[in-house]
Amino acid sequence: RSRLEVPRGVEVDRLWHSCGGAGGANPFTNRIIIDPTAHSSLRDLCSTLLHEMIHMEIQVADGQEEHGKHFIERCLQLNEEVQQQVQGSSEDEVCGANCRLGEFDAAVDGAVLDAAGVEMEVVTTFLTASHSNPELTGDSQRWDTGLLVQDLRTAGASNRAIARVLASCSAAACRRALEAPGGYHSWQLRSQTVARFFASRMARDYQLFADYESLWQI
Repeated sequence: RSRLEVPRGVEVDRLWHSCGGAGGANPFTNRIIIDPTAHSSLRDLCSTLLHEMIHMEIQVADGQEEHGKHFIERCLQLNEEVQQQVQGSSEDEVCGANCRLGEFDAAVDGAVLDAAGVEMEVVTTFLTASHSNPELTGDSQRWDTGLLVQDLRTAGASNRAIARVLASCSAAACRRALEAPGGYHSWQLRSQTVARFFASRMARDYQLFADYESLWQI
């Protein structure tokens, strides 16, 4: 099992999103910057933190390219390891985690849910449910309300299945980025375009599709 080194420091900067990102890393000072206002949940923030920790680890392995082949391969490796660890964990021990590749790597459809082991009845409930983003007040003020984890949980998915969905979405995004002629930048533009024009549900931290793979091949 691989490990990522804990950075020397993590700086919180609520204005970092104005630079065009949710976080940043400086391998030479061994410090990471995270903007909490650019995230929809604690889990979302942790996904970005893992993303930045990979930057710290590979340093200049990809030369001047920020998200080169080494970065994407390491991101894929981490997400595949999460999938394997979830498989061998008990239901009570599972805590959903994934390493984000980019903004639109949570592309969900029936095939993704089925591959993650989500039961057929749960898949049907999730796909046909009408989701909105209600105001978080009173007892409903939970960090995961209205997000993929909570939407799947409300539909009846197990913690193990939810964790597999999170990691498998990011892993699939990494594979597409590795196969794309233009690498990460090509994947980023294409995933953004597909999400904005073809998603049947644009939720807070995921996008739902009828058949994502078919759309990707267009």
